[in-house]
Amino acid sequence: MKYILFILFPISAYASDTLRYDISNLWQWTDNEKTVTFFIPDSENDVLVISNRNLFSVFVNKQLVVTETRKIKWSINEVRKNFGTPVHLTITSENKLGGLSTILVSTTKPKYLRPVNNSAGLITIVWLTLLTGFIALLKIWPQTIRAYFNIQQVFSVRNTAESLVSIRTTAFNNIFVYVFLSLLVVGNLVAFQLIEPTLTAQMKWLVILFLMLMLKIVLVNFLARVFKISEFASVQFYNFIRLLVVFFSASSVFLLCFFMIDEKAIEWRWYFMIVFLVTLLLFQMVTAVKLFKRSSYTAFHLFSYLCFSEIIPATVLLKLFFVSLI
Repeated sequence: MKYILFILFPISAYASDTLRYDISNLWQWTDNEKTVTFFIPDSENDVLVISNRNLFSVFVNKQLVVTETRKIKWSINEVRKNFGTPVHLTITSENKLGGLSTILVSTTKPKYLRPVNNSAGLITIVWLTLLTGFIALLKIWPQTIRAYFNIQQVFSVRNTAESLVSIRTTAFNNIFVYVFLSLLVVGNLVAFQLIEPTLTAQMKWLVILFLMLMLKIVLVNFLARVFKISEFASVQFYNFIRLLVVFFSASSVFLLCFFMIDEKAIEWRWYFMIVFLVTLLLFQMVTAVKLFKRSSYTAFHLFSYLCFSEIIPATVLLKLFFVSLI
């Protein structure tokens, strides 16, 4: 990281009673989402925290101040002292700034800003509510829920007996599991600030995720019939759901503990996505091994099936979802 100017902005330690506000509603995008500009809001004794996955540079009132950095913390008082008011920031990068975060750490409540996960109690209540829902499902359908948490089935290359095969993928208890899984995923996305925390956005993503799971059922069964390996369809789909249930349940436990201690989960979201992508890749590799062991068809035939049923859909969906963050 190279600073063109000397460090102008000393920063004091965070106070225990600080609040964190997202000021992304002040942004103005230019240059194909590679540049964002905004005015620093009127506030005193506050700290501005700017972070992004890729390297970025910062101009203050059209003066280049910082280059090639991923995170900075500035005292707003010091910025005003050195550059006057109003303070206009320009953040630019060679790549898209989709993962950009601008957080105002404040001891007061600035106008027109929305809190960023500053209510650890509310987040905790949400996760405890989901936990209560899980316990209720466990009481009603204990064998089904335990089967979904059998992680050994997901990553075992052996074709062991699948206890869920006897249950239709669209059975009533499975539908409840899909809804609960969609809620888990939405909760994780909100906590990591990958989607807006509004009720409308959450309901929209809840419906989208549930419909995607239904589409997955149709796609896998249709392709399994086309490629004449129908006996593998339900095993493949249940293992996919099992992977998501276990992964996002573990992530939810992490978030529940994390928000009791800290409130900056956004700083972990890139690790979250990397772990998810690696886990998904391992799952697809294990699925391929299981399929090759189970079927007598040629490798090209089976690989074509995997491309259409797993690899291509996952690649397209991940690209559509993460394209604004890369």
